[in-house]
Amino acid sequence: MFFLAMKVSNLADYETTDGYLIKANFENVGSLKVRAPVSMSGVRVGRVSNIYFDKKKFQAVVEMRIDRCSTTCPKIPRPAC
Repeated sequence: MFFLAMKVSNLADYETTDGYLIKANFENVGSLKVRAPVSMSGVRVGRVSNIYFDKKKFQAVVEMRIDRCSTTCPKIPRPAC
């Protein structure tokens, strides 16, 4: 029963140390919550690890922990600065 409860709540495979961290700013995050899945083309590639408000930019900041993946993982382009 405990295992089922953990799977349903998305806590069973939540990892905080593997992978890498990406931060993104948003005007509105709606009902997004910590531990929500992050996906690319319908495939889960990570989870939301933190959500907070940036008082200087007046925007929400979402931190996403992206899973470590094999060489077949698509490359995420770097933003132009």
